[in-house]
Amino acid sequence: MTIKEKPLIDAASRMGPLPGFLFSNPFLAGFFSAVMCAVFGAFAVLIFAIGWGADDGLEVFEPMRWGAIVGLLLNIIVLIGIAFSAGSDPEETRARLLFVLGGVTGVASLVIADRLALEHVRIWLIENGPI
Repeated sequence: MTIKEKPLIDAASRMGPLPGFLFSNPFLAGFFSAVMCAVFGAFAVLIFAIGWGADDGLEVFEPMRWGAIVGLLLNIIVLIGIAFSAGSDPEETRARLLFVLGGVTGVASLVIADRLALEHVRIWLIENGPI
């Protein structure tokens, strides 16, 4: 172990658990699953957009937006699978349906935010020019 690695190893040895509200409430878990699928999809595409030479705000924003849409579509497929499996275990039916409801609420809120802010963000990015 070098002197540079010590702070990282010390920090990793004291890691605490993830916040309990992410798993104790199925509605919030479903909501954050939709949000995180969109964030991960957008970030994955951001790496490729920058790598392919995107140097304008709009050239970075549009692929990220489509990456978020693909992430949400994957989340919708998972939510459909969870909804169909909700009846398989009577003890978990309520929790699974709450998870699906939270996921649908997350997808709907992101779609509404996209529709409301899309043109304003595009105009702002066009006015600002290259990054």
